[in-house]
Amino acid sequence: MSAHGARSIILVSGMAVLSGCVGVDTAVMFTTDNLGVNISPTPTPTAEIGFSRQEGVIAPALENGAVIPGAASVYHSVPTFLPLATESGAVFAGGQAAAQLLTEPGGTAGDAKACISRAPTDSSGHPVITSGKARPMFFGTTTSIGFRISIPNPSGDVPFPNVHLGYKRNEAAIAPVSGKPDGCADDAAGNKYAVYVPSFLAVIRNTAGQQPGAGVQGNVNGSFNVGQVFATGIAATEAARLPAIGESFRIAAGQTAQGATGTNLQVVTVVPKQLNDRQRRAAEVVKALDQAKTDRLAALLGIPQGPGAQIEILKAIAAVTTTTQFEPLAARIKAVSGEDV
Repeated sequence: MSAHGARSIILVSGMAVLSGCVGVDTAVMFTTDNLGVNISPTPTPTAEIGFSRQEGVIAPALENGAVIPGAASVYHSVPTFLPLATESGAVFAGGQAAAQLLTEPGGTAGDAKACISRAPTDSSGHPVITSGKARPMFFGTTTSIGFRISIPNPSGDVPFPNVHLGYKRNEAAIAPVSGKPDGCADDAAGNKYAVYVPSFLAVIRNTAGQQPGAGVQGNVNGSFNVGQVFATGIAATEAARLPAIGESFRIAAGQTAQGATGTNLQVVTVVPKQLNDRQRRAAEVVKALDQAKTDRLAALLGIPQGPGAQIEILKAIAAVTTTTQFEPLAARIKAVSGEDV
């Protein structure tokens, strides 16, 4: 484990101690993710080049193996060494939002609460969860994409700067564990006592690539887009129902298509990597068609023929987000080109 990861664990654990008994009446979940170059002098000198990630959870293990749901996923696609040429995505969730993530669109999510026979107690028989008591919750993320350098303090604890180039993200939640005596009235095993944590969700997607027309005088040479979602409570649960966010978690090799426009709260469209590869292949085939075949394909797709037909066909390919949508398009491309896509 890197020093950066160790520092994150110490920080999160320290905060959790202040808010309750870690792993008993308080659940702690964290991730640290680094892609690129990371040089840190604290708490011990560390130099990382490449990819590193730490994930951890400290939560109560209840009777019959029941635990509180939590989920995290990450995805990086690095076509070159340059950190800003990276496509990345991460999902971090707990409670009902975590249960919702693995639910197919239109399906019914599993219940996030753990059902046990009675209120849990410690080794001395004392209750560890108090009903009806308000307790603090911490949920936060930090993200750095690009180049970052901290200002050193020669006379303090950090005499040397922290330097980072690339993608870096920390996610942490310290959530109080709550109980409800009659919260599991419908449990098949007859367990009545419900144990649960608040719902929370954080999502980030970033893409970077060449802009259409890059290299032409007066045009920019690339694009960099970021979309983020950060929510708690019912907002987190409802956000987790969105197909794009669920797909982002279910497909570990997912990839952002279009979506982010620079706002810091936006749901982005996610497509499976296999489908994205087929889209790229389809685009290559379309670009190789002569004008006559391009017009023929445009007619099959209901797109106006002419000089702008190729661009409109490429837009139609990029707009596809499911295999079901892509198959009819692929069949028409093959009918005209003779190529499988």
